[in-house]
Amino acid sequence: MNDTPPVSVEEASAPAPWDPSAVRILCVDDEPNVLSALRRMFTLEGCTISVADSGAAALLALADERFDVIISDMQMPEMNGAQLLQQVRQQWPHTMRILLTGTADLANAVAAINEGEIYRYIAKPWNDEELLGVVKGAVAFASLAQERDRLFELTQDQNKALEEMVETLEEKVQARTASLRQAYMASIKAFSGLLGLRNPKLLEHSTRVASTAMKMAKRAGLDDALAQDIFIAGLLHDLGKIGLSDRVLNTFIDNLPQSDFVLFESHAAMGATCLKGLEGMDAVSQMIRAHHENFDGSGYPDRLSGEAIPVGARYLAVVEVYEELMSGDYDGKPSSHATAMRTIIKNRGSLFCPQAVDLLVQVLGVPPAPSAVHSAPPAPTAKPESAAGKDVSAKLTYRHLVETIRKFSHARIEDLRSQPNGFLWIHVEREHGQGNPDLVTWLKGHGFVWAAAQSAWHFPF
Repeated sequence: MNDTPPVSVEEASAPAPWDPSAVRILCVDDEPNVLSALRRMFTLEGCTISVADSGAAALLALADERFDVIISDMQMPEMNGAQLLQQVRQQWPHTMRILLTGTADLANAVAAINEGEIYRYIAKPWNDEELLGVVKGAVAFASLAQERDRLFELTQDQNKALEEMVETLEEKVQARTASLRQAYMASIKAFSGLLGLRNPKLLEHSTRVASTAMKMAKRAGLDDALAQDIFIAGLLHDLGKIGLSDRVLNTFIDNLPQSDFVLFESHAAMGATCLKGLEGMDAVSQMIRAHHENFDGSGYPDRLSGEAIPVGARYLAVVEVYEELMSGDYDGKPSSHATAMRTIIKNRGSLFCPQAVDLLVQVLGVPPAPSAVHSAPPAPTAKPESAAGKDVSAKLTYRHLVETIRKFSHARIEDLRSQPNGFLWIHVEREHGQGNPDLVTWLKGHGFVWAAAQSAWHFPF
């Protein structure tokens, strides 16, 4: 019989802190000056560096040595960086993959990230501090994956040991429950501890989300097991953000450029992947993956809608937005409780599950009713030509708006801001609902609000 003792919560540990002397990096570029610059930077940091001037040379080096990180240029003859890193993923999946690319290759770089599971891309010319931060994040993420695999293997060993026991059925069940519970709690402690190490605000935010979501689950009468899964999912819902750079984490959501927003959106799927295979974590993993899905199907990563979204994820979605509004994560301007709740209620049945909104209101309290003057946006009339050309906000120029809306034939702009109580409107043909999903995401991300009566979006500020 396998005598491996069960893991206690105290024995679980977070990944080791950054130790450059233990990190091996392979840099690949056909330009000697680029390789020289990379070698100098990482050697000064204390890392072990190897270089290759082509994809073929890099594959030979990987076959002979173990590397923690590979950094490859995108544009290389015979085999480009995306093709190289795809082969690395297949043959050496534990080597973290980073792509260097020029501005002209941005679209190809994003496609490579999606198809080849590349950890990050860095635009040339790079900032040394940012590149070093990305490498540190990659090593931490790899350490987390190794910890996940270790816990998974340990759980398998414990299950095998429990199956070999020849005690009574009741004793076997009790022993299995105790052992798995210890491994389960060890996993949660390790992952939540890693969140706190990456960014203390992430853990504080996640703790508030978990607490409120569990209160909603209790108010809804869900069974204890499901309520506990919702709490754990709330605690770990931002686990995937440990793979994001400091720059992305510290930038307000509304200020993220599109390329970084694509990376930001990946955190839900990345967090779910971290828990994949851990026994007892299937439901939690599904909730984490779906916590940014919208009730109307406009969310990510799978564009689920309605009851196809796990009930726990529907609760987390509405609490997540409330907390982000309260803390000012969108634009740096924290909302009051009343304003945040009115925003949530306004999107009941569109972005948010109606039941989840009602439960949040019950748990946190009803906001005071807004004044009648602001109860509804004014109806659009004629477009004044004098308003054309004025920027929408500090973050969005009118020219950028026009260029974006031109891409969607079913939408048109009507600018009434020069009129009393006037708004900037984006009209959508009725047969297209709120519009193309990409248009809906873009408009929401820039502060536009849907007005169903007018079949239009308006910018109310």
